[in-house]
Amino acid sequence: MSYSDNLSAAKEALDAKLTERPRSMFALKPSGSDAAVAIIACIVALLFFGRYVFVWSCGIAVLPPWLIGVSICAVILAAVFLAITPWLIRTAAEVKDDVIKVRKKEYHASEIQEIRCEKLSLRLISENSTVFKLNMSCDNSDEFICWARYYRIPISYNPKTR
Repeated sequence: MSYSDNLSAAKEALDAKLTERPRSMFALKPSGSDAAVAIIACIVALLFFGRYVFVWSCGIAVLPPWLIGVSICAVILAAVFLAITPWLIRTAAEVKDDVIKVRKKEYHASEIQEIRCEKLSLRLISENSTVFKLNMSCDNSDEFICWARYYRIPISYNPKTR
C-alpha cells in the first residue's frame, strides 16, 4: 500500500466502530513505497554520476572540480544509504494476540495505558512514558488501531489535528 492509502486506512479505523476481531498476528513497519522512493533516489544519483564519468572519460567535456566532488559525495551517500536500508526498513513492532513486541521487549495489552494520536503519528504509552511512536502511514497501522480497540486500550485524539 502507498503512503496515502495507509494514512487513509488508519484515519478510517479511528472513526470506525469495531465490528470484528482484528488479525492475531501482524507487524508494524514503514511503508514499502517509502523505501522504494528512497532507493530510486539513490539509483538516480548513481546514474547521474555515471553519466558525468562517461562524458569526462570520453573527453567530450571538461568538468569543473566542484561538480566532480559533488558527484562523488552523492555516490558515496547513495551507496551508504543502500547498504544500511535493510536496517532502516526493519519492523517497528510485532503484534501477536494480546502482546506487542517493541525492540525485544513485550507489552501485554493490559499494561498499555493509552494510545495518543497526534497529527500523523500514534504514540503507545505505558507506565507514563512513550514506548514507541508510529507514523500513521506505516503498514498495518489500521490493524493496530483495531487491535487497540479490541483490547479496550483508550485512544485519545483530537479530530482537528488529523
